[in-house]
Amino acid sequence: MMSKRWFILFTIISFSAIGQNSKLSPEFYCEAQFHQLEQVEPKIETIIEWAKKRTGKTFRIKNEIKGPLSLHYLLEETYQGLPIFFSTFKVNTTKKGQILSTFNSTRTFESTQGDFPPHTAISEFLNSLGNFPWKLIEEENGYFVHNSELIRCKRIQHTDENNQYRETILDQEGQVLYSNDLLVYFQESVKLEIDTPCTGNIYFPDPLTSSGNSYGGPWVDNSNNNSIELSSQLVSKQVTCSFSNDSFRLQNSAVVIMDVSSPSIRPSVSSTPSFLYSRDQSGFEEVNALYHLTHFNSYIHNELGFPNICNYQIVVDAHAMNGADNSNFNPASSPPRLSFGDGGVDDAEDADVIIHEYGHAISYSAAPNTNSGLERTTLDEAGGDYFASSYSRRISENQWYNVYTWDGHNEFWTGRISNSTDHYPEDLVNNKYNDADIWSSVLMEIWEDLGFQITDQLLIQANLSYSPNMSMPNAAMLYLQADELLYGSAHFQSIRDHMVARGLLPEDVGIENLVEENSLRVIGSLEFYQGTGNLILVSTKNSIQPIQLFSIEGKLLHTFEFRNKQVELSPSLLSPGTYILVAGDTPIRIIR
Repeated sequence: MMSKRWFILFTIISFSAIGQNSKLSPEFYCEAQFHQLEQVEPKIETIIEWAKKRTGKTFRIKNEIKGPLSLHYLLEETYQGLPIFFSTFKVNTTKKGQILSTFNSTRTFESTQGDFPPHTAISEFLNSLGNFPWKLIEEENGYFVHNSELIRCKRIQHTDENNQYRETILDQEGQVLYSNDLLVYFQESVKLEIDTPCTGNIYFPDPLTSSGNSYGGPWVDNSNNNSIELSSQLVSKQVTCSFSNDSFRLQNSAVVIMDVSSPSIRPSVSSTPSFLYSRDQSGFEEVNALYHLTHFNSYIHNELGFPNICNYQIVVDAHAMNGADNSNFNPASSPPRLSFGDGGVDDAEDADVIIHEYGHAISYSAAPNTNSGLERTTLDEAGGDYFASSYSRRISENQWYNVYTWDGHNEFWTGRISNSTDHYPEDLVNNKYNDADIWSSVLMEIWEDLGFQITDQLLIQANLSYSPNMSMPNAAMLYLQADELLYGSAHFQSIRDHMVARGLLPEDVGIENLVEENSLRVIGSLEFYQGTGNLILVSTKNSIQPIQLFSIEGKLLHTFEFRNKQVELSPSLLSPGTYILVAGDTPIRIIR
């Protein structure tokens, strides 16, 4: 049986960031470790106990997410039975409990101060906000770490009639320690009676991409008016709707169109299975959003193999945000909600905007309560931009790199791109929107090598392991690990080369392994991987045990004896993939 011993797979990466929108910084910090061969029983109570032994801290479970081949646990640190806000420990394992990675964002403190604020402090705070009445959604006593002091506090979540949603932490005086907007910007469930096919007009994916034109001339928004050119790009598609009370309605098992916020526009219904609107009619954006979201949801579940991701009926308000030129994803509503604004080009006319916002829903479904820390929030924006580019590019190559081809890159706003050459970290500007191109662009480079399906699939698998405060290099490691988990590292070289060129991974990633007490030296692992040379293992001990070669699934394949304290493995011995060498009780991961 393989040794259950701690093993650092590649490296340890730490990342610090300043909390956004805060009075005091939560002092974000994350230590990432990537492991192999340590086995833990895949149960919540066992994971909590294992984390306690690793860190010397106590935890409670915040959420557990199941992937096709993996399990993911987000733990929140506790003190005297109450949570320490923003102090988390993420554990990612295989379905059998093999540790894949951990992300330690726990806090240290030396003293405790203050009392818990009274309930009256909440009402006084909400009343002080003015403008629109705010509604309390949730409150909880706990602790907040600042300057090595553990401050007694109360965390509240609150919303208003304009669809704002915030998290605020108050001290004993009712003063704000920390406040954060929980909506993810682009800058009640309905029970269905019957799902039935209807016909509706959409843009596929937008009028500029499908026509091969750029914004300008007759190809402009023109205050949402029709034109011969824009009408020529309408495509009639089959859309799954529902039928109830003698009417066809824009809803199905994945999406429901609702009017949630201003402007007040009642969702379209029809007495026939036909929703053939032109772009100047409010029903057009509703049908367009319903079609693209339904198809992308089906693609994630049935083609990529993630049936647990966004496995709920998401609410969509296609005319929201009080007419602003913005859109957002609200994870706090039940069920979660997408809101699209009508300022500039109506956001729900552009599939890039629709899929980008759904990218936030995918990320939250894969790793809820983890979108904090500057580079982590940048990864969320970049993931949405990547999915938008990937989705549009498999429809047409035209301007695929212009994210928001129709909604942006015009007089309303500049849009974003997913083919930049920005390099990490020197091109960072510490803005989650402006830095997103680093991650989205490297993924689109990988897309060119692997194709859309594998690249999409690996991103969702990696996203399952995301943690608060993680960095882009952490995400690059998780992407490699996703390929190892799903494909036995079949795409290692392509992924590695692009990530290294972008500055997201070191040159020697996957080559050097940290072996206990330096008892074994590994020579030639890069040449072995490339198939151009032997892998040489040299023992530094006088007492030498045989080396065993295992498959990544744990099956014993070969046993080798040392000769003159050395073993050589020819690349011709193995098919490409990931393997484990065990020398005594020392494990080493190799890639062929």
